[in-house]
Amino acid sequence: MEKTVAILGPMLTYTHAAAMEHYDESARIIPLGSIDAVIAAVEKEDVDEGVVPEENRVKHEIEETYAGLYKRAVTVVGKVVLPIKNCIGVSNSSANLERITEIWTKADAYAQCGDWLGKHTPNARLVPWNSTASAIEGLSAKKLPHVAAIGPQVAIEHYGLHLAAQGIDDVNDNATLFSVIGRGREIGMPQANEEYETWLLMRPAGDAPGELYRLLRPISEHGVDMTKICSLPQDRLMRAGKPLLDLPGGYLFEVRVKGHILDSKVGAMLGDLRKACETEKTELVVAGSYKMVRLADYRT
Repeated sequence: MEKTVAILGPMLTYTHAAAMEHYDESARIIPLGSIDAVIAAVEKEDVDEGVVPEENRVKHEIEETYAGLYKRAVTVVGKVVLPIKNCIGVSNSSANLERITEIWTKADAYAQCGDWLGKHTPNARLVPWNSTASAIEGLSAKKLPHVAAIGPQVAIEHYGLHLAAQGIDDVNDNATLFSVIGRGREIGMPQANEEYETWLLMRPAGDAPGELYRLLRPISEHGVDMTKICSLPQDRLMRAGKPLLDLPGGYLFEVRVKGHILDSKVGAMLGDLRKACETEKTELVVAGSYKMVRLADYRT
């Protein structure tokens, strides 16, 4: 049976490449206009699964994905790491990059190339688009001489722009970790002889002293290993002046631990963590348990 998979569109984005890496040729790829639209389509069962960017080596956490995983009834069922090689395209092969005044791309891609852009396009400002490929497609249609677009080389070539430079990322081994999203909050059974990770998101109602310590104590008491801890303040979870999530305590906390939610030790820890969250008036979401794939382990 054909599996339908939503991605951040249009085609030829890095998310499209990650989906092609994860699925076989029988999957039907459906491009959508935003990360939240992808996660919403999975929640509404308009598609079977979705693929969204989660974390980049340079840009770090992708805030729209974290907000969507928290507020929508979906589950992370897998991960994909994709090497990123950003390129810059222009309408005219003789374009002088120092005279470019606008860079069209996704804000995350722009952030991954900030040092290079500061040196080679000192007079340009970011004009954000929902995806790299849509920005490239837009420039291809308008052919503006003062504009350049950043994204995958395959998209630049497909839409007929001239490749002005390639590999413009601030780090040589740039990579993005993508989440594969499934329907509902139900988590499947683990497979034998596989290493798993469980992803937890916590939204405190306040910011009382020692609150995070008390929330994390069950993890230590049950001897569960943490693989990541991160705090996302309200000012990071904003887009166009509007909050992606309402955070009454000012932060969204992310914790990842080794093990599957159905492991006895992780399950016992989670039971006590739920009690601690109730005491601290903190909302807890289990974003998923999946085969462990860590961005930190990836090197070209």
